[in-house]
Amino acid sequence: MRKDQPLLRLYSPAIASAAAEYLSTLTLKGEPSAARGPRQRLLNYAVPPSLLAEIERTRQVPLTFTWSAPRDGIVLERNVADGQRVMPGDVLFRIAIIRDLGKCRCL
Repeated sequence: MRKDQPLLRLYSPAIASAAAEYLSTLTLKGEPSAARGPRQRLLNYAVPPSLLAEIERTRQVPLTFTWSAPRDGIVLERNVADGQRVMPGDVLFRIAIIRDLGKCRCL
């Protein structure tokens, strides 16, 4: 797996709601500071910066969004299936970072 390669498409009511609030504050004229709270809420959900940029560019809230790999690595576990409901804190993937694999020694 490579950095920024899509891992999954996700629908989250909480993220969709926060994104809609963020979009509504973007449309307010003369109040750029009003978008700080909703934007921070999205960042607290670990929303990729690409989603924020898409909302700002298109002025639309996508129902689903792509979660991409944070870095190069190898998928060790995949604990999610298509259409599965997940909860906050669920481990969806376990990814080994490639650079760490080079430190292994055979004894």
